[in-house]
Amino acid sequence: KTRPLVPAFDFTSRGSILPTHLSLGLPIRVVNIPELDIEFLRVAPENLSEVLKKIQLGRGFRVYDLNEINHLAKSVYTTRYSTHIAPNANEVRVIPIESIPALQQQGLYFAVMRQPGSFGDNAYRLTYFLVSDLGLHVRRYATRLEVFANNLTTGKALKGVALQLQGENNSLFEAKTDQDGK
Repeated sequence: KTRPLVPAFDFTSRGSILPTHLSLGLPIRVVNIPELDIEFLRVAPENLSEVLKKIQLGRGFRVYDLNEINHLAKSVYTTRYSTHIAPNANEVRVIPIESIPALQQQGLYFAVMRQPGSFGDNAYRLTYFLVSDLGLHVRRYATRLEVFANNLTTGKALKGVALQLQGENNSLFEAKTDQDGK
């Protein structure tokens, strides 16, 4: 007889882009945990730049990082999610973001997940996701960058998208896309 698997849970990625109308949701991996508490925080557009200066989304982040930006994000939805998993099965479930009205506004969100009744340092799992229909494709050449903006739902090029590129020394380059999204 096989021993029971150790209970575990986590997000399957460290950041996602979820198109407004084409996304199944936010995937999680669960083993032997029947329920999870999940809280969603949204960053107001005017706070986005400050949040990105305080934390580096690409490296993953911890509860400490979330404390650093807590005053810049607002809790918009909390739920207890029933996982409906079989015993001793390592399964992926999808939190249906598209069906939650509070998560329909485009922008940057953080999701905080924990097993009910757990409060220790390792009790929390964090991820971020971006709800957006704007897709950017960037090509870097030796002496220039090319940026293409498309609608993720339709695939069509987007004209007139304001782009800002900030360098390490806080230099700022601004441009708008043309009729080809370039």
